[in-house]
Amino acid sequence: MARDMAPISTPGLSSPETKKLSKVWNGFGLKVKKLSNGQVQHIGLTVLIDREGRRRVNYFGDKWQEKEVLKDMRALASEN
Repeated sequence: MARDMAPISTPGLSSPETKKLSKVWNGFGLKVKKLSNGQVQHIGLTVLIDREGRRRVNYFGDKWQEKEVLKDMRALASEN
């Protein structure tokens, strides 16, 4: 399995539901691999979105630091 990629179980998801999720994944630019056991695999992504609903900060994987996220959140919150 690639680094920073983990399988996500999607039990009971029908094809239409998977298609809906695919739109979300595509919207965030995530490449998703469908596994033969019904799981999907993708890179972890945490996103900060500003008050206008714009994607502003991306944290890939799970190695981001809490203090950095809090600093970025404060900076976004202080914007007019």
